Amino acid sequence: MGRQPGSQGGLVALGMRHNGGRWKTASGEEAEHLWLGAIRAGAMAHLELENRLRAFAMRVRHVLVRRRRSGQLGELMAFAMERPLINSSDVAQRTGLTHAGAIKLLSI
Repeated sequence: MGRQPGSQGGLVALGMRHNGGRWKTASGEEAEHLWLGAIRAGAMAHLELENRLRAFAMRVRHVLVRRRRSGQLGELMAFAMERPLINSSDVAQRTGLTHAGAIKLLSI
């Protein structure tokens, strides 16, 4: 499996993270089993991320409803849905807030 031509980046994305793992020398049924396991791991990671994004969006919606002035929250929610792995530096740069303001905004 690992001897076939092509990029191994997709394999890492599917959950085959170890460079010297069994998947590199596997063949036949073992390769198929490892491949399906990696697809499963990748799908589970994707679903977990989707669930976290949906939970974040619901929390923000509840906060936005209770506030008269929502400020940057709507923009933060849209940014997080575009790019789910954000940090305070990303938020500060995107919104023009200070790092302290970005941290406060992220702590909702």
